[in-house]
Amino acid sequence: MKQPEDPLAWWERSGTRRAVAISFSVGLVAAVLTIFPNVSQFYDEHSAVRNFLGTVTAGLGVALVFFELRHSSEANEHRAEHNRLTREANTSRDEAPRLQIQVYQLQESIETKLTKIRLYVRARKAADGVHLSVSNLSEFDLWINQVVLVVTDAEKANPQGRIIGGGTRISRGKTEDGYYLNDNLVSINANRSDRMTFHIRAVAVGVADEPVAINSPEY
Repeated sequence: MKQPEDPLAWWERSGTRRAVAISFSVGLVAAVLTIFPNVSQFYDEHSAVRNFLGTVTAGLGVALVFFELRHSSEANEHRAEHNRLTREANTSRDEAPRLQIQVYQLQESIETKLTKIRLYVRARKAADGVHLSVSNLSEFDLWINQVVLVVTDAEKANPQGRIIGGGTRISRGKTEDGYYLNDNLVSINANRSDRMTFHIRAVAVGVADEPVAINSPEY
């Protein structure tokens, strides 16, 4: 597996070991000057050498301070980023239960729509009388238990219902239009064609076991 790249340069790693190494180097130079008299005498007699070594030592110290301050600043940035990501993670954990509930509700809503019986029942007047059609707009086939003509108001008849169809299967997206209403309307109204108010109630079974009754508008 490929290892993640280290964003820090080589001089920015292991600050403690770097400080020890520099201190050891400075101590080693001092020890050489002390142990070897010739070197010490040469050092004392040449101010340029002393100035050079002093400048190098001071420069190393300044560089060490600069890199340590930079490293400290980056460490603070990393800690701030870590804290931000921790807060986001905590927020995500708090949001998870609410999102799960929303997902469940959405799934339930989709399931309800997919299993809902959608039946369109309508009557229309043609040249030879009134016809009825029943359309299956559901996402599945339907079994039509009953189609009932319900007369709600008539001059010569009491309100009543009469079964005029049923026991048929309607495929998804299909329409059953073999219902002729005139004969039944006249029969209910004592064989008269006077004005009547009626609607159609269709009882169907879909995915669920319980039948569903759907009424057409009144005519």
